[in-house]
Amino acid sequence: MQIKTALRKAVNADAGDLIRVELRIDRESRALPVPTEVAKALRTRPKARKAFQKMGPGTRRQLLMWYGSAKSAAVREKRLQRLLEILLERALLGGRKSGSTKS
Repeated sequence: MQIKTALRKAVNADAGDLIRVELRIDRESRALPVPTEVAKALRTRPKARKAFQKMGPGTRRQLLMWYGSAKSAAVREKRLQRLLEILLERALLGGRKSGSTKS
């Protein structure tokens, strides 16, 4: 197992030394709060809201992080519109990505 240099130095271990590692399950939620603007937009668009609720937690988190990384109000507005387009595309395609086919 590879251990980052900073962690090795913190426990005074060198490459090749035997160390004891304890792993714990982290059950802390990774869910992000839905921004007010997104929540308002989803309330008025039931298909988009349903598609958003059907998304997996990782996909939803990635989408919200992308939206939240916008620094200006103008960019947030553009991203909100694009976010809604993405959700409506997912609703129309039944959650499949465009170009995918069932086997």
